[in-house]
Amino acid sequence: MVIITLLIGSVAAADTTSNTTTFNKQTSSISSTTTPEVQKTQATTHKSIENSTQATQNTQIKTENTKIQTVTNANKVTTNNKVENTSITKTNKSLKSSSAKTATKTSVTSIRGNKGAKITIKATVTTNNDLKVVSGKTAFKINGKTIGQSTVKNGVTTLPYTIPTSWADETYKITVVYGGNNQYASSTGTGTLGLDKTVPTKTQVTPIKGKPGQKINIQATVTTQKGAKVTSGKTAFKINGKTIGQSTVKNGVTTLPYTIPTSWKDTTYTITVVYGGYNQYISSTSTGKLTLEKSTSTKVLVTSINGVAGQKINIQATVTTQNGVKVTSGKTAFKINGKTIGQSTVKNGVTTLPYTIPTSWKDTTYTITVVYGGNSQYLSSQSTGKLTLKNTPTKVQVSPITADRGDKVTIQATVTTQNGVKVTSGKIAFKINGKTIGYGTVANGVAKLSYTIPNWTYKTYTITAVYGGYNQYKSSEGTSTLKVVKKSDIPSGFEAYLKATKNCEVTNSKIKNLAAKFNSYTSTLTKAKAIFNQLNKITSYSGYYNTRYGAVGTLNRGYGNCVDMAHLLNAVARASGIPARYCHATCYFRSGLVTGHVWSELYVDGKWYKCDLTSNSNSFGSIVNWNSCGSITRYISLPF
Repeated sequence: MVIITLLIGSVAAADTTSNTTTFNKQTSSISSTTTPEVQKTQATTHKSIENSTQATQNTQIKTENTKIQTVTNANKVTTNNKVENTSITKTNKSLKSSSAKTATKTSVTSIRGNKGAKITIKATVTTNNDLKVVSGKTAFKINGKTIGQSTVKNGVTTLPYTIPTSWADETYKITVVYGGNNQYASSTGTGTLGLDKTVPTKTQVTPIKGKPGQKINIQATVTTQKGAKVTSGKTAFKINGKTIGQSTVKNGVTTLPYTIPTSWKDTTYTITVVYGGYNQYISSTSTGKLTLEKSTSTKVLVTSINGVAGQKINIQATVTTQNGVKVTSGKTAFKINGKTIGQSTVKNGVTTLPYTIPTSWKDTTYTITVVYGGNSQYLSSQSTGKLTLKNTPTKVQVSPITADRGDKVTIQATVTTQNGVKVTSGKIAFKINGKTIGYGTVANGVAKLSYTIPNWTYKTYTITAVYGGYNQYKSSEGTSTLKVVKKSDIPSGFEAYLKATKNCEVTNSKIKNLAAKFNSYTSTLTKAKAIFNQLNKITSYSGYYNTRYGAVGTLNRGYGNCVDMAHLLNAVARASGIPARYCHATCYFRSGLVTGHVWSELYVDGKWYKCDLTSNSNSFGSIVNWNSCGSITRYISLPF
């Protein structure tokens, strides 16, 4: 029998390398004394011990060596001790390799999405010193269930994923596991996947009362079905289906400032608040009532006014509350002696109606009634005032007359208010040189008297028409001239050149009044020159074709083309007893223009004088703005 002595020692973790060397020496020593019988059992014992020691820490070596001592008692120590020490060497090599790996950390980015949405789950993988890990694989899990794998590139790993439509929870746990490799140690990180539109909400509108014109705050609460306050999202506010504004939800409440329109008349209005949803919150809608409070009492105060028949006035009233606050909306009806004459609106406490006093009125006072109709805010009210008719000033205009002894003429006068409104009643006394020759009744602003010229001296006489007044109309008078001339002064057949024709309004009051200003001229030639010079002074040329304004319209505007200028000159000349006619031809102007042109001819002292008002360079009997003309056509009445 061979006696073997076995040295058993303790190996600390820090002394792994040196101890391994010692064991190897022992193995060499022991091997030299191993018998063939012992070697026969080596493989079996080695296999058993190797399996039990490969993953064992160095701190366990004491235990394993103790077991070896037990084996020694079975007379198989040499073979088993050799195998055991060889296994320990392999274990220590494995521990040395593992301790060289770099520790890592994995951070998962939390994310939100809707059911069915395609998202990308992302995580970063770095060392503990925040250096990016550049290689390795990752496994992605949701609520512990693996959903896919990916690789790490430049410190980032991502996985595309479609959120299942069957999900119902609000949040899910994301786990990303980095598996490590020869260089990096494994690590794990977690995050959350929040599911949007999963939490039902309820919106509740707060009923509110107010008055038209009042500023209010429309409010609603937005909570989950379990009563938890919703903290985010937007709301739309509507009244009777019409959007009036938007707001946001804060701490379960949404508010919109609003001014109630003053035009509202209904008692109640429907408020609708629509919560649009946000993240996990589902949209919801609710309605409430906006009730208009009882209207405010009002009072109307009509401003009494004075006027004259035919005058344009403004009837006015104020509308306020009983406390004197101005009413800012609503309509009013205006009446005179109970008859409605018009309607108006209230603005800043005042209502006004323009009105023309009828010329037929005869009473001194009339009752004005203004009725305020009220609205949803204000109650109706009414009040009265007075319209007092004062004596209306009038004016009389007499038409000038040119006639011969024995001629039967019509002396005519017009009576109007100072504003030009025709007087409809009263009488006029007609006088010549201060002596009354008869009376005429005013109808529609006109009074007439037929009169036969006595065998008077050929000269100019003064016609006076005196209006005596009537009811509200005050008396007035006007004068003109009666020019008694020999018929031989106007050749036979020339009477037509003195009559009014279309657009040559000889009898118009404005034309007659203008013509009367030249009555002081005793010579027909000087009168004709004065008429031309005055009209040439107050008018200017305007280019257009044919008649547009006529004599009166051209006088009012102060301008016209050649046709309207001829109408004006002929009308004033004829009203002054000077025969006048129209001439039309193609003219060659000094500017080089060749065109159709119209001018006038006035008959004075047996001669026709050409007169053209279209240029200030022209004078009575002399035309310089055109040099020559073609064949001339002359008219008593111009047809175009």
